[in-house]
Amino acid sequence: ENSLISGGTEVEGTVINSVIGSTVKIGKGAIVKDSVIFSNVEIGDNAVINYSIIDENVKIGAEAVIGDEKADDAKIAVVGRGCTIGKDCVIKNCVISSDVVIADGTHLENLIVDKHASVLHIKEIVADPENPGYVKRGDTL
Repeated sequence: ENSLISGGTEVEGTVINSVIGSTVKIGKGAIVKDSVIFSNVEIGDNAVINYSIIDENVKIGAEAVIGDEKADDAKIAVVGRGCTIGKDCVIKNCVISSDVVIADGTHLENLIVDKHASVLHIKEIVADPENPGYVKRGDTL
C-alpha cells in the first residue's frame, strides 16, 4: 500500500508507505510501515518495523519490533549494514551501527550501539531519551 518494492523481493506480510530494496524477504504476518529497507534484508515472521531505516544484509528475527509508530515525537530507528537482530527483540529510538549482534529477547531504547558490538547477556537497556546510552565499538555486553 503506497510503497515502492524492488524486484526479487518476497512479501508475505504487509508493507505500508515504505521503500523496499531488492532481494528482501518479509515473513508471514510481518508489518513494515513508514520505513526504508535496503537490499538483502530478512524480516522474520510477525516482526513489526515502524519508522525505521534498515541497511543492507540485515537479519531481523521473528516477532521483533523495530521503531515506534510514527507520531509527532517519534524518533527514527536505524539498523546498520550486516546486523543480526534476534527474535522477540524490541529496538526503539536507537542507532545500531554496522555488524552488531543483538541476542534474542533483548530490549533496547534510546541507545547508540557502535559497530562490531554485541548485546548477548544483558536483556534490557533503556536510557533517557535526553541522554542516550552508548555501547562502545567492539564491546560485548
